[in-house]
Amino acid sequence: GSATPPPFPMSDDHGSNKRPKIEARADVLMVGTGEYTTGYVGGTAADSDKGAGVVALTMFDLRRRGKVGRVGMCGVNGKKFPGIRNHMQRNIGDVYEDMDLTCDTYPADDSVD
Repeated sequence: GSATPPPFPMSDDHGSNKRPKIEARADVLMVGTGEYTTGYVGGTAADSDKGAGVVALTMFDLRRRGKVGRVGMCGVNGKKFPGIRNHMQRNIGDVYEDMDLTCDTYPADDSVD
């Protein structure tokens, strides 16, 4: 006799560990504006191995590689953001090629929340 078809489609790819290629970019919100995120501490670069920060540098690099789209950063004191932007320009934008440092910041530059 004829075999009964299986109740679900069978695949020739049994047990593959291949991940599907994802074309979409992740939008990222960084929470916190301190040393680990930006390398900015007390109005100047951190006196450590994190002078350029870790998280922001990584997000801008991932954007350069097409993995991240929009980048945002939120903290308590918006008055720090002009200094943070200048710091990131000096320590990331002026040092690494093709780094887009565009970043939405919250709260506004004149606000503490």
